[in-house]
Amino acid sequence: MSEEKMYSSSEVASLLRGSLIGWGVAAILFCAIPASYVFVAIPQFQSLFKGFGADLPGITTFFIHQRYVLWILPAILLLLIGFALSRAPKQAIETHRIFVAVIAAVCCLSVVLQSAAVYAMYAPIFKLGAVV
Repeated sequence: MSEEKMYSSSEVASLLRGSLIGWGVAAILFCAIPASYVFVAIPQFQSLFKGFGADLPGITTFFIHQRYVLWILPAILLLLIGFALSRAPKQAIETHRIFVAVIAAVCCLSVVLQSAAVYAMYAPIFKLGAVV
């Protein structure tokens, strides 16, 4: 009969931290890469909208003037992961699931925010197409 190896709390915490770093980097990239594409595309749409001469929807105006809001969630993820990695081994084990759930929630919120930004950029074009 084989004996199971018992891990110390610092070994478990080290494994969880490694997992958290891997998932954290993936989550940050998941949020930052689309945010950068939308961030770069907004000025292109802004120059297009200047030629319309029509009033823009409120959400479009918001994202044109506040496009830096797209970087809030990747920054929150970075801070959250840094905070999670600074926890003591015992606390890291106890709170690991909570941190992973919050990271997943921030990723979902990022998808919603970036989808709203894409919709906001295309809404005036669709509105113009419906008029013509």
